[in-house]
Amino acid sequence: MAGSSGVTSVGTIVEGIAWAISHRVADNIRVLNLSLGEEPESASVLDPLDEAVEQAWHAGIVVVTTAGNSGPNVGTITSPGNDPLVITVGAIDDDDTTNAADYSMSSFSGAGPTRFDGWFKPDVVAPGSSVVSLAAPGSTVDNNYPSARIGSSNFEGSGTSFSAAIVSGKLHSCCQRTDALT
Repeated sequence: MAGSSGVTSVGTIVEGIAWAISHRVADNIRVLNLSLGEEPESASVLDPLDEAVEQAWHAGIVVVTTAGNSGPNVGTITSPGNDPLVITVGAIDDDDTTNAADYSMSSFSGAGPTRFDGWFKPDVVAPGSSVVSLAAPGSTVDNNYPSARIGSSNFEGSGTSFSAAIVSGKLHSCCQRTDALT
């Protein structure tokens, strides 16, 4: 939905969600990851991104999105993560340990309750600090952060976009919404 710069418009995102809805049966789309967000300007019932994700939810698609990277203050959950029907994912920092007792919320992770509606968000948290992922050579991120490169095909980054992608992948691989729930 976004070019190599990472920039897109709300209209393009809404069109992409509509495409996913119209292709959900033919392409077996059950989970939709939206690793994006913008500061909400109104209650979720008036927000076009929230309206689009609710249409996807009503069509039987589980929508996973970010809490945003404007935390840690309350009211910093971004849209469409401020919608009550989506799974909003915040970021934790595992402090390079496997002991969950040492984990903490990442200081950048958006926090609720949501600004206009008061929804308790995020719904879940997942790793979001210093995550190793696939690189997109030539992208804005790749060009602006060469020190984050790990070899020729990976990079290390932080943000709730990583967290939402991790949860989306887990849902897709083991816990997909079934037709019985639609």
